[in-house]
Amino acid sequence: MIVKQEIKLYSHIENYIDLLNEYKEIFEAPKRIQGRCIIHINPISDTRVENGDLEGYHDSINCRYDIYDCENMTVYKDKRLHDRVHLFIPCRTGIYKDLSTMVIIDDGCSFAYHQEVEVHPYEQKYWGGMAVTVVEDNGDGKQLSPDILYIVKK
Repeated sequence: MIVKQEIKLYSHIENYIDLLNEYKEIFEAPKRIQGRCIIHINPISDTRVENGDLEGYHDSINCRYDIYDCENMTVYKDKRLHDRVHLFIPCRTGIYKDLSTMVIIDDGCSFAYHQEVEVHPYEQKYWGGMAVTVVEDNGDGKQLSPDILYIVKK
């Protein structure tokens, strides 16, 4: 089955990606980016392959994730395909006329890669496969996420 969606556009498609052509390409996935980054998501294929096997989550689309480090002018291009992104930090999202998606993260972040891409705060580390965040205890009684192991510095 081929899915085709037509959207009437009232202006030509601006190729904003041309603005990013001056970035140095690195063919691996980043572990951390210290400043602003952009995750550019392009749909590639169905997660269900021709023989019926599932290569991802049911009813999803495998996508290529190019991750731009805006401060260092580098773009990380990983060969692996992912079908979701799980964000543990504030971000902005844009859907563009070429049907790609850009996730803009203003502060640094760290990544974990599975079938999905997890995006955590920059300060987060990984210990034994578990996300660990080092935080300051400022006594404000702030509730921390139960999904993350925290090391609290007093």
